[in-house]
Amino acid sequence: PGDLRRYGADMTGVANSTAAFQTALDCNRVVYIPTGTVRTEAALKWQLAERESQNKMAVAREQPKAVVQ
Repeated sequence: PGDLRRYGADMTGVANSTAAFQTALDCNRVVYIPTGTVRTEAALKWQLAERESQNKMAVAREQPKAVVQ
């Protein structure tokens, strides 16, 4: 899966990680959110290509300490 840290997300929640999160969503079918806090300041868009619309996508995260704000 696409680990948010590989896309530059700040797992402390201090910096805005909207662009990193969006890039991870754009590039991966599964996005891994490691333990921490990810701050976003805009809506995230998760789009499927028409030919993939029947396939499932998922967000994987560690339990229970991953927080998306």
